[in-house]
Amino acid sequence: MKKRIRYIFILMIVCILGIIGLQGYWLYNAWHIAYDQFGRTISGALAEAAGRKSFADMKAYLAAHPDTGMQHEGAFQHPAGKPKDEHSQPGFLPGNNHLNPSSDSSDNSSNPYWYFMAEQISAEPYQLDELDSIYSDELESRGIRASFVIDTQRVERTAFRDKDFRRTFRAHTRLQTRWTHVNPVSDFFVQATFTTPYSYLFGKLLWMLVASLILLALITWC
Repeated sequence: MKKRIRYIFILMIVCILGIIGLQGYWLYNAWHIAYDQFGRTISGALAEAAGRKSFADMKAYLAAHPDTGMQHEGAFQHPAGKPKDEHSQPGFLPGNNHLNPSSDSSDNSSNPYWYFMAEQISAEPYQLDELDSIYSDELESRGIRASFVIDTQRVERTAFRDKDFRRTFRAHTRLQTRWTHVNPVSDFFVQATFTTPYSYLFGKLLWMLVASLILLALITWC
């Protein structure tokens, strides 16, 4: 009888250790999924922020040069004719080709007026503090409250002819965004680096961690 109880006790211990191992593996995978999602989210938010700033810069340029806007009536329209607002997708804006910076194409590259506007804006100093503010808003809308630093880099378009350079340029960690082109005719790129995103990541996994601990405590108690 005692031997049988001992076997049952050993089997229970093995089961508990197995459950702990499975829960740990599940949490480990969940952590990496949240980590990868964080990387994709911060890159998408930066692309959106750069697009919003490009559009705001164009509006500011038109306000300062109203004659230019009258010569190109309808430039700030969607292809379907609907007015464009500041929260539209950045892909419609010039120069937001962060996935392939070496490409000369964008959704509006065939529109000479958009290209003209991009040239005028690229001649002005880029207001990084404005991008910082817009990017913070984009992150906030995605539930991310973490400190970051925006780095800048100027790269000549001819540099992208080198494969090694393109591979190095596109490399980034999960705590960094991709280098994002802010204007199709400029050589200016931006990248955000995060230092302490762990409160966000733990917040995403908190309910999983709590549920796992409660389950393990109940099983051990039983």
